[in-house]
Amino acid sequence: MKFEVYREGDANKLSTILGGGSGDWRWRLRADNGRIIATGGEGYNNKADCLHGIQLVMSATSATTVYDQEGARSLLFIGGKWI
Repeated sequence: MKFEVYREGDANKLSTILGGGSGDWRWRLRADNGRIIATGGEGYNNKADCLHGIQLVMSATSATTVYDQEGARSLLFIGGKWI
């Protein structure tokens, strides 16, 4: 996997031509098979803030809570399954 940092509009020149590119910095996490599996979800005005967002994701550990909104409870991953 790899994180990609890019400026909105640079990754897709057509979006810039059509007025869809704001020039914000963005990040995405791409799997080894080339598929995008996560994005920052927002644009950043400067690259440093974008990189900080990546640091926050990278610092998440197994101690980070996973909350199931539908079940209104926190989940744990034990023995290869979510409980």
